[in-house]
Amino acid sequence: MQILVADLPAFVAALILIVLIPGLAIGVVLFVHRRVGFEALVVNNEVAGFKYATLGVAYAVLVTFLMVAVWEKFDEAQAAIDDEATALFGLHHFADVMPPDQRAGVHGAMADYINAVIDTELPLMQEGRTRFGADSETLQRLLRSVLDTATSDAGSDAVLETMVEAYHTIADARSRRIDAAKGSLTPILWWLVVLGGLITVGFTFFFGSANVPARAAMTGLLSSVIMSLVFTTVMMNHPFVGDIAVDLGAYEALRGLIDPTFRPPGPA
Repeated sequence: MQILVADLPAFVAALILIVLIPGLAIGVVLFVHRRVGFEALVVNNEVAGFKYATLGVAYAVLVTFLMVAVWEKFDEAQAAIDDEATALFGLHHFADVMPPDQRAGVHGAMADYINAVIDTELPLMQEGRTRFGADSETLQRLLRSVLDTATSDAGSDAVLETMVEAYHTIADARSRRIDAAKGSLTPILWWLVVLGGLITVGFTFFFGSANVPARAAMTGLLSSVIMSLVFTTVMMNHPFVGDIAVDLGAYEALRGLIDPTFRPPGPA
């Protein structure tokens, strides 16, 4: 369900969550008022007000906690991409000081790795799925090509050490990237957010007011605020899915660096 919502265009998801659902809540308020009547509802105000305050605070704490967790995971995904791309750029330039054979080996292994990330891993991650071993073979080949530079007379120990460190950064960043793609909002937490929002809005149906339009408007605005929080949480929970996603342009830039004939998709 999360993936279905997050995979929608942001405008469509916002229209459904922030406009249509609050509109439905307003309709329910008007329906309940007409069927039950003001006199039967107004007697709930005094007792229900205290309970509603407790419910509102509990739901606010839950949503705040989840939004912070989702934002941290989203930020971690972008940081992992930046770290991986930076290390790959560095590894590419360090390989330039190697003899032709070693340089070609590192550059070739890098090209295979980047292609595997773009063509295999990212499509899975953009569907909210992960497969940790999708490009393990190319990652191992990259390590072997780095270690092969140890036999090069032109490669100093300092350069080799730096290249090995860059490899470890790539492997670590890749692990963090794949972990972030799983999202931090488990199905149980997702349903807690949805059901909590429905209960919080539904609680307002038990209140009575002589000014029905104002009461309906307040319920609609409350629903819009709650659905805005749900929209933000869901759209950012899977950092690689949908319109609100991390920037993946660094990988295309890396492929262009390795293969100058490559042109990223888009307008010429």
